Amino acid sequence: MTDLNFPISFNFNITTLSNDFTARDAKGNIIAYVRQKMFKFKEDIEVFSNESRTQVNYRIKADKWIDFSTAYSFTDSNGKALGKVARKGWASLWKANYDIIDQHEKPQYKIREENAWVKVADGLLGQIPILNIFTG
Repeated sequence: MTDLNFPISFNFNITTLSNDFTARDAKGNIIAYVRQKMFKFKEDIEVFSNESRTQVNYRIKADKWIDFSTAYSFTDSNGKALGKVARKGWASLWKANYDIIDQHEKPQYKIREENAWVKVADGLLGQIPILNIFTG
């Protein structure tokens, strides 16, 4: 994914049995087709070069199936580790906290939610039919 023409638009497919979407650049070219396998204990997301799903470019996999400190590993098409995003356990219950870790297992960046009330409102509105479409 080099030489991207911004803005990137996302088209979410709500009529399929999997969580999938297509990312297109400003010229309308498909830059990625992303598909999450459904009914899996651990999250497993594949990033393809196009909608035909012939070539997997990247894979995102969770290391745990239910935990507050799940890490999501990113690998390329050859299985080479690119890095991971790790959630900071119990600290993320009130405010989201994540570490961005490089391919050498060294923390590089931190992501912290500034306003915990945004997460609370998102959680509450996400449970209301129709309004949940606008959350997340």
